[in-house]
Amino acid sequence: MSRYLLIMAPEWFDEHNNEFEVLTCPPNSPDLNPIEHLWDVLDTQVQSMETPPRNLQDLKDLLLTSCYQIPQHTFRDLVESMPRRGGAVSAAKGGQPTQY
Repeated sequence: MSRYLLIMAPEWFDEHNNEFEVLTCPPNSPDLNPIEHLWDVLDTQVQSMETPPRNLQDLKDLLLTSCYQIPQHTFRDLVESMPRRGGAVSAAKGGQPTQY
């Protein structure tokens, strides 16, 4: 994750704390959240900029623009990968790291 996101994200969540419910995950639970791949795509976009976002609004604008540029098939592929991911976790009995 980029240092800009690490710095700006907590500030943004503080400003919007009433809009989210924080969910806790049990220790060592496998991460089956397909959004993680999308965050990687967005982080790459931020990192590739010659000039980093100057403020939270610039970061927000960049992330929104980048989201619209992600191809539709990327979202579909991530959703369709969930049964395979779940099967991998089930086969590992939930304990060992899996290779999706």
